[in-house]
Amino acid sequence: MISYKNTIRYKFMLIMDNIGGFLESSLLETGLIPKHYGVLLAIKEHPNITQSDLAGKLVIDRSTTGKLVDLLEEKSYLKRNKHSSDRRAHCLSLTSDGEALVDKLWNIMKEAEYKALSNLTTEETDTFMFLLD
Repeated sequence: MISYKNTIRYKFMLIMDNIGGFLESSLLETGLIPKHYGVLLAIKEHPNITQSDLAGKLVIDRSTTGKLVDLLEEKSYLKRNKHSSDRRAHCLSLTSDGEALVDKLWNIMKEAEYKALSNLTTEETDTFMFLLD
């Protein structure tokens, strides 16, 4: 029988909705959306990344990246620093508030992932993660 509930897309959407719900409710308290958290995570993983390189990593256009960065800077979660060799570029780094927020939300996201995959054994979870790579 044909049913959308038997598609991989549907099953992944259920997992993402489950995980995303926990993260989004925590983000609401800060006035941010998941894209903002993606920016913060990318900067944590790549300290002093340029805004242009950040846009490339996140696969979003530079003007959207600029707007996301503007808001995060306004909320004191990140700061722009002058690039050492390119006058036109800015390097991005997290502030202590940004670091704290990323760590807090990371723990919430990992707990949500754990709950979403709680029906799997550790070995099955490892296999699932391997297959996603």
